[in-house]
Amino acid sequence: MHTYASPVDTIAILTVTDASPLGALSDVDSARVHIADQVSARAFTTGGNRVIRLRTAKPLNCVQIEPIGGDFAVSDIDLSSVLLRSQGTGSVSEIAAATGKTAIISDTDENGIVEIAACFGKEDLRRLFSRVSGRRQIQVEISGRLRTGAGFHAPLTLDVIGATGGLAASLSPNPFNPSATLTFEISRGGLVRVQIFDLTGRRIRDILQGEYLSPGFHAVSVDARDVSGRPLASGVYFYRITAPEGALSGRFVILQ
Repeated sequence: MHTYASPVDTIAILTVTDASPLGALSDVDSARVHIADQVSARAFTTGGNRVIRLRTAKPLNCVQIEPIGGDFAVSDIDLSSVLLRSQGTGSVSEIAAATGKTAIISDTDENGIVEIAACFGKEDLRRLFSRVSGRRQIQVEISGRLRTGAGFHAPLTLDVIGATGGLAASLSPNPFNPSATLTFEISRGGLVRVQIFDLTGRRIRDILQGEYLSPGFHAVSVDARDVSGRPLASGVYFYRITAPEGALSGRFVILQ
């Protein structure tokens, strides 16, 4: 068999000879085989993953990946190789999918093609989009390797809500029991205090007691206990963040 390769196709010429008592029989045929180092895939987001909110405490954002034209099977994807790339939007240009959170799943968009869900951690997403301010549509690429040795890539547009340029915070879940995560953004480094108050204005406890924090996003855990470890009654409470650029308060509910 002889092969003649072009950048996208290979022509294979096969000669078959049959040495029989009646005489040698032979035939020649050729076939054009498509060989590619890179194959295309489709990437899309669904449900609560359609918008990436860097300020929230949601730990993961997931992207669905499926083959185009049957070029490969999702079972051939090396799940540890999946990357999300974005140029010029943050302190890094690519991040890896979260270990153990990328898996083959069913056909979520019901188009007859099985997908995988590649999930990316919030801290990694904050580094990838650390230069994004406000709400922006970002062109990114999902890529990875197949077990056959080829690679795949898929373009994707992500809706990203980034930094506000000032003091901002959110607490999730709310209401909660027994704990929640308070995520906040500061634009200047300095001493930061986070305190919890009840409806009467009585200070319940300090979550942060004047710790130095760098500019950017930070997250602290808030649980349903007072400074002595006693459970707090169900009701409405407030958090207060004091930072170099000012102070910010928010309301939350504990349900025991």
